[in-house]
Amino acid sequence: MKKILPILLCMIFAIGLTGTACNKGGLKMKILGNNLKDYTVVYGKYEYEDAMKADLSAASYTEWDFNRLIAEEFVAKINEKFGVTLEIKKDTESTETQKEILIGKTNRVSLTDQPIFTPYDYSVGVKNNKLFFYGGCYGTTYAATKYFLDYLADENNYTKKVANIDADFSLQGTHDLITIACIGASNTEGYHPENKFANVNYWSYPATLQRLNWKTTYVYNFGSSGKTMRTDISGASYQATQKWSDCVAHAENFDYVFIKLGTNDFIKDKTTWTDAKKTNFVNSFDNMLTSLSSENPNIKYTLLNFWTPLTEVYNSKIDELLNVCYNNALAKNYNIKFHNLASNIKNDLGPSQFSSDNLHFSSKGYCKFGDLVDKKVLQNLWNI
Repeated sequence: MKKILPILLCMIFAIGLTGTACNKGGLKMKILGNNLKDYTVVYGKYEYEDAMKADLSAASYTEWDFNRLIAEEFVAKINEKFGVTLEIKKDTESTETQKEILIGKTNRVSLTDQPIFTPYDYSVGVKNNKLFFYGGCYGTTYAATKYFLDYLADENNYTKKVANIDADFSLQGTHDLITIACIGASNTEGYHPENKFANVNYWSYPATLQRLNWKTTYVYNFGSSGKTMRTDISGASYQATQKWSDCVAHAENFDYVFIKLGTNDFIKDKTTWTDAKKTNFVNSFDNMLTSLSSENPNIKYTLLNFWTPLTEVYNSKIDELLNVCYNNALAKNYNIKFHNLASNIKNDLGPSQFSSDNLHFSSKGYCKFGDLVDKKVLQNLWNI
C-alpha cells in the first residue's frame, strides 16, 4: 500500500486538478522566471497555404503544415518531461501575448527582424519575453526543437531541479541535411501555361520532394524554363543562366544532383542533327559534371530522361544521347546513375496529368510527378 498510494495521489492530482501528466522526476522549466504552464506555443502559418488550398485538395495541404507538426511534437515531449500541457495556436489565428513560445517564422511583430539564415542554420533564444525556435528551413526549425530537448535532458542544466531559460539563453549552430539539387528546364522549375511561374514554390517536383522529406532534406530548384543541354542554340543554353551560376556556387553543399535536360534541344532544333550538334550535347553534359565536381567531388548524380505527350516523337533520339552522356560519365568514374523516368511518367501518370499544352504538368500533375520522383529515384534508386 505504501508504494501504491503515492502513485494514486499523483494520478489524482494530474488528472483531477491539472489535466496533465504527472512529473515523476520533479523537474521544472521556467522562462524568464515565469512558470512554463503560463506560455502558449504559437507556430508560423505555412507560407504557401492560401495558394495551395486554392489549387490542391485540403487533405493534401494539411500534411504540409510543418510548423504545426513541429509544435505538436514539441508540446508532447514537454508534457512527457514536465507534466505540463501547453496550448497550441497558429499565428494568424491568435492575438499576440507576452508569454509565447514561437515555432518557425511567425507574424509576431516583436520577432520580425530574425537574421536571414542558410538552410542549415538554426537558433533558439529569448527575445522580447518570448522563447523562439527558428531555422533556415523547416528541417532546421525541427532540429532546433530537438537540440533544445537534448539540453533539457541533461540534468546538469538544472538548478534545484529547475531549468531556468533566462534572457541570454542561446542555442545556435548548423544542422546537416541531405541536400539535393534539381537541374532542368520548365518541368523542373514548375512552369504552368496558365499560371506561369506563380506557384512554383509549392507545386514543382523539387518543392514536392521538399515537402515529402522536410525533416531530413533540403532541395534546391535550379530549373530554368526553355533551356537546353546544348550550348550552341542561341539564347537557350542552360549553362548561360543565372540558375546554373547559382548551382555551381552552392555545389559544396550537394549530396545529390538530378539532371533532366534534353527535351528543349529537340523542340528548338527540329533539323537533322549533325555530329557536331550531338557532340556539343554530350560535351555540355560533361562540362556540367566537371564544373560541379570541381567544387564537390562527392556528389552523387542522377541522369533522368523525360516524357510528354507532345514530345514523345523525340524520346528515342534524346535517350540515345543521354546514354552516351551516361556511359562517358561512368568511364570517368563519376558516381552516377541513370533512371528511365520517361517510362514511369508515361505508364504511371499518363497524359491526364498534363495541362492543355501537353508539354507541362497540371498543378496536381506536378505534385504527382514529385511523388513519383520521390518513390522511383530517392527511395528505390538511392535508398534515401
